[in-house]
Amino acid sequence: MLIEAIRDFEWLNEPDFCLVNDAFEITPSCKTDFWQDVNHNVSRDNGHFFFVRYLRDFILTAKWQINPEQPCGAQCGLMGRFDERNWCKISLVRNADQSWAVAATVCRQGISDLSLVPLALISDQMSYRLESYQGSFCLSYSLNSKDYIRVRLFQIPTSYAEIKAGAYICNPSEEKFSSMLLEVSR
Repeated sequence: MLIEAIRDFEWLNEPDFCLVNDAFEITPSCKTDFWQDVNHNVSRDNGHFFFVRYLRDFILTAKWQINPEQPCGAQCGLMGRFDERNWCKISLVRNADQSWAVAATVCRQGISDLSLVPLALISDQMSYRLESYQGSFCLSYSLNSKDYIRVRLFQIPTSYAEIKAGAYICNPSEEKFSSMLLEVSR
């Protein structure tokens, strides 16, 4: 049950949401995102993030209902965050040409980099996994919530003892949309 799994979670930039059949229907505010690029003076840290705090190694998964009408660039996925300049995220995004891709972003010292994995076929639900083990991190996705495909393996060197990890959603466009957070497990 989603409600039991998220007992200790808290919001950064709480969005509009409601509980529907043991899932959260979340409507992100328009013009929200998580993206940092100090070299180009871009700083967006107003997306919505629903997280729990970890002090050591963990595995966290989240499952989202995919909204095929979501605007280009809109995202709902999984995020790990030390602060606004050091974080990672993974989600499904719709590109300008209407194709879909899994997007994995790692932000180190205020500079975001993006990896895209094009998908020819998407499911109506997507699961994401973030693993932390001895300072290394892994971002993965699954179309069936069983078989995970690794997208990024990386490190974010920081002096922070705590990492926040959880579901995130954002909408860089001006078009409204909603998505359902179906499951979070840790």
